[in-house]
Amino acid sequence: MIDLMIMQQCNFREYVSMKDNHRTAKVIGALIVSMSIGAFILMALDDKPLADGPFSLKKLSVLAPVGADVAKPGNTTKWDGVEVYYNDDSVCNFDKLISNSGSQIHFAIGNAACGKEGVIKASCKWKTQKPCSIDLQQGQKIIRICIVNDAGNSEPSNLQISRATQLVEKLSRLHNISPARIRYPVNWQI
Repeated sequence: MIDLMIMQQCNFREYVSMKDNHRTAKVIGALIVSMSIGAFILMALDDKPLADGPFSLKKLSVLAPVGADVAKPGNTTKWDGVEVYYNDDSVCNFDKLISNSGSQIHFAIGNAACGKEGVIKASCKWKTQKPCSIDLQQGQKIIRICIVNDAGNSEPSNLQISRATQLVEKLSRLHNISPARIRYPVNWQI
């Protein structure tokens, strides 16, 4: 009698174990099917442009990664520091600001008024690795980053601040500039 009870318990355990295996197989099968459907939906939506809205990533999707213009040219200068500042007036001709050989900047970060918000461009001074004349008088070589203001707005956008911070981090790593030698505008909280 005891042997019969033990045998029944063993069969019951096998039955429960087999039932659990079927449930596991069903769950894995449902997971594979749902993931495949999700992947097909994402692939179908892949060519669609990002929607524009208050919390959209559209602006970031069209910007080149920070570092495209930052790479060290062959003839590098030993830089002493980095300074981020706002320009004095609204500049709508972003490309002219960058190409002006007399400008006192190495990089400029575009504004929304010109349709180039967050775009980072290197100036002629950076491409030739020349310090600005302001710094040469003081015997320093500082990388100058200009945040281009919007008309009537003296504050940079969050995108401009984010891009400036990324650019400064990249430059400070490439040129071994200590954080103590980096100057941001007074009202920035990073």
